[in-house]
Amino acid sequence: MHREILRLAGIEPDDPGAAPGEAQILFPRSLAMLEALGALHLIYASASALAGSDAPVSARAAMYARLVARERARARVVLDLDGDGRPDGTRRLSVLQLQRA
Repeated sequence: MHREILRLAGIEPDDPGAAPGEAQILFPRSLAMLEALGALHLIYASASALAGSDAPVSARAAMYARLVARERARARVVLDLDGDGRPDGTRRLSVLQLQRA
């Protein structure tokens, strides 16, 4: 889930030379709730695939999916792009940005 959140923020965790990088996130603990809820959602969604759609575990998976969506809409990634320790940019995980080609 950690890597997925980084990708949602436009940070590629598999490329150490990419800019911005994970080290440029100023307040990484602000994403802890999203990571925890996302991990629980993945666990329950996997279990519900075996249990069926009317099983209690499926309802729990749906509940965590809603909580993840709500937390994702709230989450912000604050970046220090120039290394001075002060915020230079903020990325929202709930917004799709389009660029003209």
